[in-house]
Amino acid sequence: MRRLVTVGALSVASTLLVACGDDDNSGTSNGGSGGAAGRGGNAGSAGAAGAAGAAGAAGAAGAAGAGGSAGTGGTAGTGGSAGTGGGNGGDDPDAGDGGPGDAGDAGPPPCTSCVELVAPFTAINQQGYFQTVFASRDLSDTIVTFRVRAPQLDETGQLFVAPYATDNSTFDFGGGDVVVLNADAFTDTETFIDILLDVGELTATDFDAADVIAVGLQFQTGATFVPPLDAVLLLDEVTFVATGDAGVGDAGAGTFEALDFDDDAEGFTTVDGLGIPNTVVRHH
Repeated sequence: MRRLVTVGALSVASTLLVACGDDDNSGTSNGGSGGAAGRGGNAGSAGAAGAAGAAGAAGAAGAAGAGGSAGTGGTAGTGGSAGTGGGNGGDDPDAGDGGPGDAGDAGPPPCTSCVELVAPFTAINQQGYFQTVFASRDLSDTIVTFRVRAPQLDETGQLFVAPYATDNSTFDFGGGDVVVLNADAFTDTETFIDILLDVGELTATDFDAADVIAVGLQFQTGATFVPPLDAVLLLDEVTFVATGDAGVGDAGAGTFEALDFDDDAEGFTTVDGLGIPNTVVRHH
């Protein structure tokens, strides 16, 4: 915000007061002519008015005050105060205090064309579920790949993620291999890795790989986990690749397009009523 400073100049004006009178020609007033000399004394008071002229010189000093208008150059300093607004300490309501997603508070997104999965864990042995649901599919010869990154790693080995599928006939859950969120699995917090789910190899009792209606990720804590933690996974893509003759699609026909999250979350969401509450899916 630029601040305009206006400096006013003060002018001092002096007034010369002149006293004047009428001459009297009366013979009896010759002595009065001497009184006219008294008027000369009045002229002396006019000299005092000259001292007021010296006060006018002080007015010239006021003009030097106009030189102080160069202080408007200090207005650039007020531009510097606008810089403190850019610091966004939260005092400026226009500086980016808009809540989640506001660039002033949250900074740049953690990824683009992706979804952010957030699980607010508060205890040991908790689970958060995230999935996509579709019409019944035969995925008995299909490998589903989740491309994920973990912006936070837990080297105590108490934070995990596992892929899963759910069938349509009995709503049985088929879980894939558990992956620990540590450097052994992810290398670092900037690296995306592929987590694979071979649906036909799921061995859960009564799970039907030919009648699948959902695939997703289960985020969970271990028995010695130290809460609380808002754990985060970044999901960049979900792909479906057929490994045999059945193909990928309804009853083994057609194709099953990848979820690339270019425009939105594409139906990848949290699971209401299952696992911990307040899980969140954010598209970036």
